[in-house]
Amino acid sequence: MIGRLHHVVLPSRDPRQTAQFWSRILDLPIVADDPELVVVASNEAAPGLAFRPLTPTELAERPDRPGRDDGRQDAPVIQLLVNDFATAVDEVWRAGCHPVEGREDLFADPDGNRFQLLPRVTPPAPEPTIWRRFVAIGDSVTEGMVDSDGHGQWIGWADRLAAHIATHQDQPLEYANLAVSGYRIHDIRTQQFDAALAMEPDLMGIVGGVNDVISLRPDFDQMAADLDIMFARARARGITVISFTNPDISRANPLATVVRDRLLTLNGIVRRLAREHGVLFVDFEHVPVASDPRLWGEDRLHINMLGHIRVAAGMAWLLALPGFDRSWAVDIDEQPGDVPEGVTDQVRAGAKSHIDWARRHFGPWVVAGLRGKEYSQGKECKRPALAAVEVRKE
Repeated sequence: MIGRLHHVVLPSRDPRQTAQFWSRILDLPIVADDPELVVVASNEAAPGLAFRPLTPTELAERPDRPGRDDGRQDAPVIQLLVNDFATAVDEVWRAGCHPVEGREDLFADPDGNRFQLLPRVTPPAPEPTIWRRFVAIGDSVTEGMVDSDGHGQWIGWADRLAAHIATHQDQPLEYANLAVSGYRIHDIRTQQFDAALAMEPDLMGIVGGVNDVISLRPDFDQMAADLDIMFARARARGITVISFTNPDISRANPLATVVRDRLLTLNGIVRRLAREHGVLFVDFEHVPVASDPRLWGEDRLHINMLGHIRVAAGMAWLLALPGFDRSWAVDIDEQPGDVPEGVTDQVRAGAKSHIDWARRHFGPWVVAGLRGKEYSQGKECKRPALAAVEVRKE
């Protein structure tokens, strides 16, 4: 023997974010966090995975969008022995990674490095978590537009998730929804977050940013700072925080390509901060069905009832609620019975429909975004106080 294995060193666009990903996947600490090398290992003396910054040459050769497999067949593969394959796949999805090449066992980390899950043994299933108080904060997406209850009120993914939780546990769940249409991330932090903390939730949903990216000059540094504060303060209190990235909405409405790059930048901020603070999130940007036009309303700016149903199921899966699997991510055509009557693929309706849509919906939406706070003045949240979620009995 000439020596022992020290570290496997991999290049990375963002060594710290990639190390945080592997720290979660391997349940190992980050034992070194320097500008030139970030190390994940069981202790400072043990071998582990290390990540260094890309050189300028490597940076120029790498794809523009990290987190996607580069498709190289000769790329090295990190193999992981897992106790339970299905559970491991769920955890990898929850960490924001999805299968590559149509294989259930092969994934790519935030830098595109491939890793493979190899099953070992099956342990007993963990006891489900009991949630006492769930508070959701955000904008129109969390408020529930355009998922109508038929009586002038919005339902939305957060209401549906609260119902899922209450239905699948014996103890009652209290729920509040402080989201207000038109709010930007700074509004959410300054006008909703402290009120949400005061309710002492053990589960909090924090989603926002779309109203920021349609503004004239979105301040991504301020957005990141506000999200960082909310994630950090909530997690410091032991609150489980859930969030998600935005789908690529340019597929649902082609004219929205004007804000596509901004949305992807916002998604990158959410990913980075979620991994840094241990926030649970679903990476809808990398889930193809999330961009299916049939999940979007007539305005092509908000998800419809089916979209909210899918998001709620995805968040229930994220929380490992009993009875929920990854079927929320299955292509709609594989589950045709899920499509409500009258829901169509509006993107294929022709150029005239795009022009009509831009005049009726997109233009006013952008104008509202430029107006900023005026757009949300005078609006109130729909569930300002905690109340027990009614469980419907079959």
